Amino acid sequence: MSGVSWSFGETLLVTHTVGQALESMGVEWYVGGSVASSVHGIPRATQDADIVATLRPGQGHRLADLLGDGFYIDPDTAEQAIRARRSFNLIHFDTMFKIDLFVSKGDAYGRRSMADRVVRTVSEEPRIALPVATAEDTIAHKLYWYRKADETSDKQWRDLLGVVKTLGERLDVDRLRLAGGDLGVGDLVDRALAEGA
Repeated sequence: MSGVSWSFGETLLVTHTVGQALESMGVEWYVGGSVASSVHGIPRATQDADIVATLRPGQGHRLADLLGDGFYIDPDTAEQAIRARRSFNLIHFDTMFKIDLFVSKGDAYGRRSMADRVVRTVSEEPRIALPVATAEDTIAHKLYWYRKADETSDKQWRDLLGVVKTLGERLDVDRLRLAGGDLGVGDLVDRALAEGA
């Protein structure tokens, strides 16, 4: 999909469409990744959006039906991912924008992140409000993926530092340290706080 670019507005619209389908099924969800760091920190264009959802076995086919012909989604792959609590992706045909849908693992951290998600108005025209991961969970997840990439992803580091610097003293450091500990990146939390000060 190289050479394709999206406006942040298109990103939000496609994400909102998928979110509405999840809500119609009674599924809890929130947006994480670079969309969340753009909401809490410094906005930037992104090639995909990350959604975390409490999907249950049997709901992959229903989601495919609800999204209809507007999205590419393999229902069987979705079902396998839901049962294994892994991720799968959807592609919006009109924009070729990709949604990575992560199935919540249902552990203590996953339940807390879902319960703590915050609703943010991300567009006024049209008006779009999305549930997003807290700033602290957004930073912790970015640190997790930064570590998974052998601590070489400048993009992840810039995103999370943007949130740290934007929020400053409004950041709940205790909550961030808790999330960082859960994800095994407590040492990186200290580094991010120091660099973002």
